[in-house]
Amino acid sequence: SFLGPISFLLINLVSLVLATRYRELLDSLYRKDLADKEALQAKRAEELFQLHQTSLAMTQEPVLVDALQTIVDKATSLLDLQAGEVLLVETDRVIPIATSIHSLWKPEMIRAVQLGEGLAGRVAQSGNTICVSDYDIWANKIEPVLYRKIRRAIGVPLVYESEILGVINLFDLELPGDFSDNEIRLLEMFASQAAIVIQNVRWRESLQLAKDSLEAEVEM
Repeated sequence: SFLGPISFLLINLVSLVLATRYRELLDSLYRKDLADKEALQAKRAEELFQLHQTSLAMTQEPVLVDALQTIVDKATSLLDLQAGEVLLVETDRVIPIATSIHSLWKPEMIRAVQLGEGLAGRVAQSGNTICVSDYDIWANKIEPVLYRKIRRAIGVPLVYESEILGVINLFDLELPGDFSDNEIRLLEMFASQAAIVIQNVRWRESLQLAKDSLEAEVEM
């Protein structure tokens, strides 16, 4: 009948249109995926550049306390957070040395914490990054310690050649929630660079002390 050829043509036409749309969809998804990958690569490149610039800034500090202050300031800026602290391990304790916000802790609570105590003590003991989605209701927080509430928090160990030198703690004072995988990766990369800086400054200070001691003996 006459309808047979028409039906055949219509089926072929519909198939052609669907195939064309399918190819267009695939092409659109490919272009979007390519653009997303390029954007991600550009973001990673910018992050690496910022890490490099940060490392250069940290290495300019000849005194350990100043280097630690630079480290905590750069770390909070890197993750765009409001507060942070650097603590150094000493035997069975971690001692707060530098902070990016001086009104966060009550003066009587600015003290060394034992390994396994609070966020810094647990990070220093385990050698692992610890994230807390809401520090204010965290069962292991040290209290009463704060003038302001801490919401999400992250602690990352400062490790040099398998030795845990200290801990970087960063705090979000505004929002609870999880840290993204990228935020954790960035801070861990930063901590690796910071640990090298700390060790190098310690070596320089030790050499300077030895030099001063030797010069004093020669003058006597």
